[in-house]
Amino acid sequence: VDEAYAQGSGMSTDLNKYLVCLATEPDRYSEFVADPRAALENAGLSEEDRAILLTGDQNTIYTALVNNQRAASDFR
Repeated sequence: VDEAYAQGSGMSTDLNKYLVCLATEPDRYSEFVADPRAALENAGLSEEDRAILLTGDQNTIYTALVNNQRAASDFR
């Protein structure tokens, strides 16, 4: 399990962090392209996060991110 993601506090942080990582770390992106399921599991993402990303549907992913942001702001 990838410690950078395993220490997060749930979907609202882990999913966001992982997507930023994919966008900024070419090696991580290459791993994801080569074997998405293994890359997501190695990142330590929750089963729900993995399912969202594996849909490949930008609307589903965007909705999850927006909902996570709203939930996170409710705790402030």
